[in-house]
Amino acid sequence: MKKTFLLFLTLFTGFVMAEDELRILPQYYNIISDEKDDSVDKETYLLEGKIQMFSSLSPIENVLVGCTSSGTWTKSDQEGNFSILLKNTDQRVYFYLKGWNELVIEDYEFKGGHHIKMDVYLVQERADNQMIKRKPVIYLYSEEPLTATVKIDPKGDFTFTYPNYQDKWEVEIDAQNQMTVDGKSYPYLFWEAKSPSLNYSFTHNAIDGFLIESEKAVDFLEASLNDLGFNQTEKTDFITYWGPILQQDKFAFIQFLIDDNYQSEVAELQVEPKPDNLRRVFILCSSLSNDEIGVEVNPQSFSSFNREGFTLVEWGGSTIDFNNISH
Repeated sequence: MKKTFLLFLTLFTGFVMAEDELRILPQYYNIISDEKDDSVDKETYLLEGKIQMFSSLSPIENVLVGCTSSGTWTKSDQEGNFSILLKNTDQRVYFYLKGWNELVIEDYEFKGGHHIKMDVYLVQERADNQMIKRKPVIYLYSEEPLTATVKIDPKGDFTFTYPNYQDKWEVEIDAQNQMTVDGKSYPYLFWEAKSPSLNYSFTHNAIDGFLIESEKAVDFLEASLNDLGFNQTEKTDFITYWGPILQQDKFAFIQFLIDDNYQSEVAELQVEPKPDNLRRVFILCSSLSNDEIGVEVNPQSFSSFNREGFTLVEWGGSTIDFNNISH
């Protein structure tokens, strides 16, 4: 197959093989300037820019911009402009708006004490019945040092992994629960995939899950993740990513796929040696302008789990257009 590579100014383009075609992923950004600024604390950096449609350069409003590691977020204004002060440890910056391809910048070094100006270009998602499984991460814990082989098989195709996944991850876990892959330390294993759309599950004429006011999303997530047995680090990572997404509109509908349902509907997981305890949580969610969804809601119930011995925790999620659900 002949592959054609596109160079557009200094924009960065990724390529994904989908069946028999080469598709260009619409995720671009351009650094306008990156200069040391004495008014910016050396432990932080100031990131400013404009978010535009790639096709027409029209500004895009209400794009979430921020970083999950510090939980700092802002939104672009009517002119597409944004300004955010981030910690120098925030080296993965997200740009998200429902209906548009998410951009994650993690290949640029953001330096403390610097003022960075950039242009960001987004393209609307294709209506190809494909869904991004966002930010699934895997934590491993052990009471004694061990080596584990982790294999993940998503229902679809990987779009990104970190550290790089090649058939498996070989993970060293020390007595302080520090994970090492190929000599480098990581807080978790990250993967993301694009696959045929997931859908909400129904019980008879009711939909399983929760309908919440968006302003109560953080309280809801804290209570739910406590019930599911998450520790503070896992809760913080989860909430700083999904909290802003759930607050996009006045209401949100949420459904969790847990353990066996995660295995059958999202991704198959194999770990050797087999963990003593395992908890996998995948959130499906929709932003809603009102609470009239036309179907009865059947609240889900959760139980915690034992965290003694070799333990694995994984979480991820996807957004769903509630207008296109089927049951």
